[in-house]
Amino acid sequence: YDSLCWGITASDGPGETYNFGDKKFHAYAGRGTSGKEYNYFDDGTIAPYASLSSIPFTPEIVIPTIRSMIDKNGKGIWGRYGFYDSINNTVNWVNNDFIGIDQGIMLLMIENFRTGLIWDYVMKDPVIQSGLGKLGFEYLKQ
Repeated sequence: YDSLCWGITASDGPGETYNFGDKKFHAYAGRGTSGKEYNYFDDGTIAPYASLSSIPFTPEIVIPTIRSMIDKNGKGIWGRYGFYDSINNTVNWVNNDFIGIDQGIMLLMIENFRTGLIWDYVMKDPVIQSGLGKLGFEYLKQ
């Protein structure tokens, strides 16, 4: 990882295919949150959707990160439906799957960055407003 290559979250990884020497890789794992059973496992696998889904919060960090990922990996991390789910540059591995829940959150957060549409719809819901009010929160439209 570096300042322009990050995105640790649950994702598929290189798995048994690339295990060699002392370096071990998992297939699916909750990277970054794995407990003792994985020895707090981190094999260098990142998920572009994790980075891109942060865009409404830190666009000044996310946009250069995504550009850098594309520059380093070319079209190899991009397919018909957008970014592939995960990559591991340690072994030049790309998971060429598209996972709906991951693509979905990425698209929702891009739209929130662009227009705030999803957050606005959620905040208009009376149940959400009531719950936030009971918790002492107040919705301030940006």
